[in-house]
Amino acid sequence: MSVRRLLCLFCLSLLLAPVSMATAQTINAPTSQFVFGVYTAWETTYIPGYTDTAANRPQNLTPFLTKTFFPVLTANNSFNLVWTTDGPEYVSAEVSQFAAAAQQYGVMVINGSDGDFYLNSSQNSNAFITSALGILGPLWTGASPQPFAFSIADEPPAADAKQLASYVLQAQGAGLPVTTVLAPGTPATILGSVKTLPWVSFDRYPFFSDPTSGPTGSSSYSYFLAMATDIGTAYKSGNPQVWAMGQAFQGVEGDYVINADGTVTVDAGSGLEWVMPTPAQASWQAWAAVAMGAKGIIYFTYSQIPQWVATVDKSPPKGSSWVYKSSYNTGSYPGLASFPGYVPGPQLVQLQTETIPDIKSVENILLASHTLINSPPNPTPVSFSGSKLPGDYINYLGGPNGALYLAIVSSPQRTKGAITLSVNRKVESLVPLGNAPAIVMSGRSTTLTLPPGGGAVYQVIE
Repeated sequence: MSVRRLLCLFCLSLLLAPVSMATAQTINAPTSQFVFGVYTAWETTYIPGYTDTAANRPQNLTPFLTKTFFPVLTANNSFNLVWTTDGPEYVSAEVSQFAAAAQQYGVMVINGSDGDFYLNSSQNSNAFITSALGILGPLWTGASPQPFAFSIADEPPAADAKQLASYVLQAQGAGLPVTTVLAPGTPATILGSVKTLPWVSFDRYPFFSDPTSGPTGSSSYSYFLAMATDIGTAYKSGNPQVWAMGQAFQGVEGDYVINADGTVTVDAGSGLEWVMPTPAQASWQAWAAVAMGAKGIIYFTYSQIPQWVATVDKSPPKGSSWVYKSSYNTGSYPGLASFPGYVPGPQLVQLQTETIPDIKSVENILLASHTLINSPPNPTPVSFSGSKLPGDYINYLGGPNGALYLAIVSSPQRTKGAITLSVNRKVESLVPLGNAPAIVMSGRSTTLTLPPGGGAVYQVIE
């Protein structure tokens, strides 16, 4: 994905410690809160007629950030992290301006570039690392306040694991907090070489429309849930702080227009490579991250400038199943909020008013627990019985003093009816935690009603 300009931009955070583990845990570690984050390109802060010129940007950037950008993002005490890319590069003043505005709203900031200090297959030499650190050092020391971290790679190849380890260690030795993201298929190799990653993040963007690019339909859910294995690998490698990266964007193959209301219309003869997740699917990704044992969920993307909605410039081959015969209004913004108005889309509203509050109700339990995917309880305390829909998911989390938690996620497709569960005879009760609904067992079976894409956590008492 990183070969395309748009997809180069939306890889998020693999947080690495600065000088020492002790320093990281006391200064640069979000271990006291479940992370709810968004990606945004730096270009989305260049609002036409307002902040897009050198003359008006200095006086208008902070008002835009403090009156629009962060208030929309943090409504209902929701999101707490922003990851930018494409800049600001080499400009400590704008790094500080953005960080200062973020701090007013309790938001952590990760700054990234579009490649000048990204380690990849074409720039991975020792000379490159030295040069990149020479850029990052003054940018960091010249910023006040400083951001949470810098991004130093976009899905680094597994073959470059040793060079990444060198980059990370040298950055940590210089007191620089740095970040990257690991692509599917690379965590085991990279985590085997890079030993100083107290935080790590993985990206999977599951909702495709083009079957030649990725999974579609029911397969989208199993593709995203395959991240559970990576999270288990991270925990086994000593990386308990894992952030999942979810999808909140649509990508066009071919031509499109942005309508006056900010939604996307795909031209006839063009198609969607990725389809915008529904509000239920956006919620499902967050709850799936919880159940898989992640300590956060970050969405690509917060807002998107019009020229980056196309992920493929060329239209699909004529006759392809995902090609629209006539123009098609998707009814969705390119991201969670419109551009340039930053009007919240229904996915953002769903997350801020229902999903995030429900997850926050079990925040302390989630932060103190870990995935048991590599050592599941035996016998299995609770399992699905009866009809199971795509996206239905159960995983177990281990907590302090041997506590055992059941994390369950409901399919976005379940718009009516309840989940039917089979309960092992050794289970005495399932104690609802946070906002989870109570479960009344009748013999060895029970039912649970959750909203589409919703989830819940229970303590298993045996």
